[in-house]
Amino acid sequence: MNAFRALLLFLFVGLAAAADSRAEYDARVRAMVGKRWEDVSAKYENSLEAGTAVIRFQISPDGKPSLVRTSSAQGAPNLVRVTREMIEAMKFPPFPPDLVKKAAKGIPMEISVTVLP
Repeated sequence: MNAFRALLLFLFVGLAAAADSRAEYDARVRAMVGKRWEDVSAKYENSLEAGTAVIRFQISPDGKPSLVRTSSAQGAPNLVRVTREMIEAMKFPPFPPDLVKKAAKGIPMEISVTVLP
């Protein structure tokens, strides 16, 4: 195994919603993205150079990601591309009914991926 290492950080941007419902939904999303990143990073282990990509996106009530964009990046254009494509291809769970009422326009989210040398 080589020295490839990656950090995946989640920042969930503000939304006033029922705490339990939102916390459970966030946990499901974090688990899904974390698992998917494991697969993606293994696939691209030898081609991702060191750097950081911060990607913002919105999850609609039906679970589709939208408005996927690069918030910031340091080096590693391939990392940005791979991370954006990963988010764009994902299908998240639909919102629970009480969260739909609070977040009809969706939930803004941000992830930060850092690949260490």
